[in-house]
Amino acid sequence: MATGHIKVALMPYGADVTGQIETDIKLICDRCLEEFNFHLKADINEKFVKESPVNIDKNSKEIELKNEDFAQVLNQEKEIDITDLVYQTIILTLPFKKICRTDCKGIESYIPDIEETDIDPRLEIFKKLSEEK
Repeated sequence: MATGHIKVALMPYGADVTGQIETDIKLICDRCLEEFNFHLKADINEKFVKESPVNIDKNSKEIELKNEDFAQVLNQEKEIDITDLVYQTIILTLPFKKICRTDCKGIESYIPDIEETDIDPRLEIFKKLSEEK
C-alpha cells in the first residue's frame, strides 16, 4: 500500500509541488534473480512555471544551467497532472543495483560437463596446438 502527501503552493511564476511518497514494491534481485520487497521513500520537489526560465541566445553555443532553471513549463495548461511526476520520482529513487540482501551470493555457477565429442570439429586445430606445447 502506498502512502504519501503532496502540497501545491501557487506562486507568481507558477506552482511549487512538494511532498513525500512511501511504498513497498517488489523487485527482482540482480544477483540471484529472486523477487524481494523493497521499501521506497521518496521526496518530491518540483516547480511548474508559466514560461521557460532559460533564455537561449541563438548566437551563443553554450549556456550555463542553474538549479532554478530546472522546471516543468505549463504551456498555458490550467491543471497539473502529477501522475507522471510521481512515476518519475519513483523510478529515479529505485536503486541502480537491486540486491535482496547484502550477503546475497547470487546464482550458483553452472558449468556443464564438456565431453570430447562435444567439441566443434572446426576447433580441432586449437586442441592440437595446445597438446604440442
